[in-house]
Amino acid sequence: MSKVVLITGASSGLGQALAQQLAGKGYRVYGTSRQPRSNELPYQMLAMDVRDEASVRQAIAAIVEKECRLDAVINNAGIGIAGPLEQTGLGNIEKVLDTNVKGPIRVIQAALPHLRQSKGRVLNISSIGALFGLPYRGV
Repeated sequence: MSKVVLITGASSGLGQALAQQLAGKGYRVYGTSRQPRSNELPYQMLAMDVRDEASVRQAIAAIVEKECRLDAVINNAGIGIAGPLEQTGLGNIEKVLDTNVKGPIRVIQAALPHLRQSKGRVLNISSIGALFGLPYRGV
């Protein structure tokens, strides 16, 4: 039986590359994006906004309903804003924190009961900015 993997932020970049790689190795991959495009991809894309708990729960429920399992979650969705911190509005800062910090927590909390059943795994992907400061990346 193929492992079922959920990858947030799989519409481009690293998330898309991971999804394509895992799908090519026989995994059942579900990628997410706030506005998924209906491209010809080797994996299925679902709508999910990691800032919206109902959206997260709905996407995970759809996967489990179809597959009867969830074996892994890769939290890859993230956003960044560039510019001097003193000129960055608090609303933008809150959006970054809600997406990059609270988003993965929402996904883990919704997925954990299913991951426990399959003895599944969680992989959280962050930015190199988590290790040291980057110019014009105060948030």
